[in-house]
Amino acid sequence: MLCGGVAGRSRPGARRGFQRCERLSYQRVDEPEDQGVNQLSLPWGQMLAYLVGAVVVGLTASIAPARHGARLDVLAAINHV
Repeated sequence: MLCGGVAGRSRPGARRGFQRCERLSYQRVDEPEDQGVNQLSLPWGQMLAYLVGAVVVGLTASIAPARHGARLDVLAAINHV
């Protein structure tokens, strides 16, 4: 993910940037089991809270445009385009 952005900054340094990023990513990804990480734990409550919050924000943001659209004259709106 980040490798393309780092290397894409300048053409002369692209090869060097990819090589450095590959070395860093291999060092960090290959060793989770050696450090005692053997199961994945997801914060389901927090994820549900974010989902509910996103739904509330989305619905709240859609109320004003929907009310405005419901009050428009259909023929005038079509003629405006």
